[in-house]
Amino acid sequence: MFVSFMFTNSFGQKLPIGSKDELRTYALEQSRSVSVSVGTQLPAGTNSYKYVQLESSTMACISNTILKTKLVLDIVNPKDSFYIWVYVSNSDGFPLFTGMNQFNLVQTNGAYSVPTGYGNVVLDLYENIPLPIDGGAQWAEVAFIGADGKTYNFSSLQVWDNKLLFPRQLAGTNAFLVVGTASGGIKYWNVSNGQVLDPQEFDVLPSVIIRGIVPIMDGNIVVTVPTTNGVGQNLSVEYTSTKSQLVAISFYTSEWKWCKTVKIRKAGEKDWTTYSLILDSTGEYYYVNLQFDVGVYYVVPVWDPADISGLPDPWYPPYYYDGGGKG
Repeated sequence: MFVSFMFTNSFGQKLPIGSKDELRTYALEQSRSVSVSVGTQLPAGTNSYKYVQLESSTMACISNTILKTKLVLDIVNPKDSFYIWVYVSNSDGFPLFTGMNQFNLVQTNGAYSVPTGYGNVVLDLYENIPLPIDGGAQWAEVAFIGADGKTYNFSSLQVWDNKLLFPRQLAGTNAFLVVGTASGGIKYWNVSNGQVLDPQEFDVLPSVIIRGIVPIMDGNIVVTVPTTNGVGQNLSVEYTSTKSQLVAISFYTSEWKWCKTVKIRKAGEKDWTTYSLILDSTGEYYYVNLQFDVGVYYVVPVWDPADISGLPDPWYPPYYYDGGGKG
């Protein structure tokens, strides 16, 4: 069965993140106020800042509003550099567009004046644009997709007042946007087009084993331990006996080395009992017959080191930093 993992839910919340153009026009539409200030290295005076509500969210309204804004700059040192800052913000006061222009006064015949074009400010999209998320954003991250189609890197994104602060630089990139909501759910978007992604659900049934343990219920215990040149993982048996029974026990390696000793402990007890295995009448294998009552037992083969050695599992002492020496 073929399943598309890029299934788009056209009924979900589309975000304006498919390109910087989409993000820029969205931000313009959310514009509600402008703030303009002038300044220098010294305090610039009480009339050097103005905040004005916009009548409409258009570029024309923003431009006209700023043109009508008269500021007064108190100048003490005409040699200093001067600055004009402009911010366009949304209804929450979060900046959407910002710009700055630096200028110096022009000296002519001993008199100072502002240069032509000093007030021209180019507004750029702010670094992060707040995007409301249905259900409220609690956390967010972007997952980048490599040329092979695999997710290769994650980066956390900022969340403010239940809104996603989306970086303008990521608009239109080949990535997934993942947002955790206040309800505990997780939502996904394709950053390249802003569409919601509806993840496919698959039932997962884990199956596990414990390395080195072979579970056996009733019957004889005959275990082959895989080895290569005498090296392998020893296998112990967890034996569940549901009745009183005589059990034949035999262990050998895949290279036909036979175990000659086993030790057995019943679950819940502390002491082990050791048993020797005997060579059968044909001289082909070693075994021992033992009586088991109802219960769970652990059967551990004890090998001749010449026949099998365990897989390397080195221990490295933990590193403790002592602060740079003894005081």
